[in-house]
Parts: sequence; structure tokens; C-alpha cells
Amino acid sequence: MLIYLSCPATDKDNITKVARNLMREGHFVVLPSRYRSLLAEWCSDSDYELLKRCEAIFLSAGWQNSNGCQRELRHATNLSKQIFIEDYVEPC
Repeated sequence: MLIYLSCPATDKDNITKVARNLMREGHFVVLPSRYRSLLAEWCSDSDYELLKRCEAIFLSAGWQNSNGCQRELRHATNLSKQIFIEDYVEPC
């Protein structure tokens, strides 16, 4: 499954851990946080395009306190993407 990984940008250790775990489970992971050094508006638009191509979004720990993660969750919900939250899977 192609999964968009939504993590607070300040939690680099967890980004690596979560991405590795998802890949070990056989998923392909999109890491939009690697592109955050560019202009914020452009990142927002490009992240949305990346998310459109994914089958699901995975929200890592701390997503509730991140404006970016919350925005990505709203986009994923609007796109009817499957939503995974660390230690929780949304029922179908």
C-alpha cells in the first residue's frame, strides 16, 4: 500500500522509526517532510498532490499538536483516504 506519512516535522526520530516499520510491513511510504525546506505554501500544495496519489495516510504520535498534520488529515478525509493513527486503525 502507498502510505502518506504525516508526522510533526520536529519529531525526526519518530519519522524514521515509523517509516521503517511501515516499510518492513511491505508498504511504500511517502515522506513529504523531506520537502519542508521550500516555501510553506508550495509545500502545502505539493503535499496535497502527493496525498492524492496515496491510498492511505498514517498519522504518527503528536499529530494532534501539529497544524500541518491536522491539515493533512482534513485533506485525507476529503479525499476518502484510509486513515491510520499510530496504535489505532480506523474501522472500515
